[in-house]
Amino acid sequence: MQQPGQADEALGGTPHETSFNNCVVYFQTRLVDERNQEVQFRTGTRNEGLEAWPNGEKIIDNILAGRPASDSAPFRLHPRRNRLLLKVSNFSGPFCLVARVAGTGIRIEPE
Repeated sequence: MQQPGQADEALGGTPHETSFNNCVVYFQTRLVDERNQEVQFRTGTRNEGLEAWPNGEKIIDNILAGRPASDSAPFRLHPRRNRLLLKVSNFSGPFCLVARVAGTGIRIEPE
C-alpha cells in the first residue's frame, strides 16, 4: 500500500505479491476527502477471489477476479474519513492485488 499522505488519485497502484496457499487476506485503509465526490474504484487480482467494501457497502464480489485492474465500480466518498476494506481469497500459489481510486484531492491516512 502507498505511504500515508497524498493519494495522488491512487490507492496502492503497485502490485504486491506474496505466496500463501488456501488463505484469506484483508487490507484496510482510510481515505480522506473534504468533498462529497463520486470516485471510480478499480481493482483486480491475478486469479483470486476479491471483495471490496468502501464505508461498509459491498461493491465488488468476484470469486475469481481474473487480472489486475480488471474490476471497476463507482462509489461516493463521504466528507472527511472513509474506510476501505478489501478481501483477497487465495486458493494456491502467489497472489497479487492492485487497487486504485480515481478522484481528486484524496489523501490516505493510516488506520
